[in-house]
Amino acid sequence: MRNRSLIPRVLCALLLLSFAATTLPRLVARAREALTLLPLPYESRRERQMGAWYSSVQALRKTLPRKEPVALVLGVRDTEAAIFASYYLYPIRTRLFAGRNDYRDAAPDLTRPKTIIGVTSEGVEKTSYEVLRDRDLRAGHRVVAPLGAYWIGWSPDARSVAFATVEGQEPATKISIVDVASGSLRSIDLVARATQVRWAPDGGSLAYVTQAGELWIVRSDGTNARRVATAVGDFDW
Repeated sequence: MRNRSLIPRVLCALLLLSFAATTLPRLVARAREALTLLPLPYESRRERQMGAWYSSVQALRKTLPRKEPVALVLGVRDTEAAIFASYYLYPIRTRLFAGRNDYRDAAPDLTRPKTIIGVTSEGVEKTSYEVLRDRDLRAGHRVVAPLGAYWIGWSPDARSVAFATVEGQEPATKISIVDVASGSLRSIDLVARATQVRWAPDGGSLAYVTQAGELWIVRSDGTNARRVATAVGDFDW
């Protein structure tokens, strides 16, 4: 009986030893880093930890007027960088825009900041709408949708653009999808003419309503088409 009671204790001890063996070196490294940073001033500690990105924020901050708000225009995957930039630029007031188009569309808003700051994971810099536009054009692919496109929609991950076009005087019998990175085009055949089209929130499927009011869902690769409802008017996910 005593041998049996020792088994759980031995297993727990082995588990703790294995845990210590894997985490102890990292804890030691963290402790050494903390001891190295401790004597440094706050700004130096941040620069040591965040590198050139933090240096770009500090350099920019010195050039901006304290009482004038600025627009932080960020890319699709730079939300975290924009949040940190807003924090480190304080007390300068900032307003985030999800890309240059978001900034452009806010033109009727009289409170839209005139000073534009481009934010990426590489750093921040004062820029202009024209510079951002030219940069996007150089980095992107031009996609020309056929005349009569009555629906165009970005995928939720912003990696694809889908569109449907009028064929003659009738709605489309297919949906075309363009891969933004490569510019490649593929088409999905529909079971009937679609009057409405929507991306699924996960980007894996599209839904559409036919002229007969049937709601269909199809995978974005064109497979697994299925009817899920009838007598449908307007709809959304």
